[in-house]
Amino acid sequence: MIYPNIKDKKTFKEYQKTNPDFIIPLMYDVIGRNILKNNKKILQLVINNVLDTNFRLEDIIIKDGRLKKQYKKEKGRECDVLVEIGRHVINIEINKRYTNTKDRKNMSYVGNLYNNYYDYEICQININDYDIFKEGQEIYVSMIKEIKKGLERIENLKIYDLNALKI
Repeated sequence: MIYPNIKDKKTFKEYQKTNPDFIIPLMYDVIGRNILKNNKKILQLVINNVLDTNFRLEDIIIKDGRLKKQYKKEKGRECDVLVEIGRHVINIEINKRYTNTKDRKNMSYVGNLYNNYYDYEICQININDYDIFKEGQEIYVSMIKEIKKGLERIENLKIYDLNALKI
């Protein structure tokens, strides 16, 4: 799908008036974020399906997504959806299109979460409107590992890239 440049428009509805075939995609941050934050059942389904878990709805706590700054001059960061479930912290990022700065931005969230929740199981779920590794998989799981032997360096941190084009 080709996304319109609607920065100069006030709303999606205004854009639709002149482009009646336009369908509002769920991959826009504000839309996806609101759907997940305002419907815990959908949030639970996403988390349980991607992580292959069975978390209970009543255990899901939606947190303030604003992350602590590490340095005074650092730009503030806000997770699309930040969830705590027991000893698990899960950040969900919705990525509409790939740019060469997207990985850097997403990894900055991972680093910040690790600094602030180092004794939790940390998961980042990137819901991507593209195939990050171009291998055709639905879900990719990444970790920080030693290269030669594949030894886990940080056992409590995983990054899940969901290829939304495959679901």
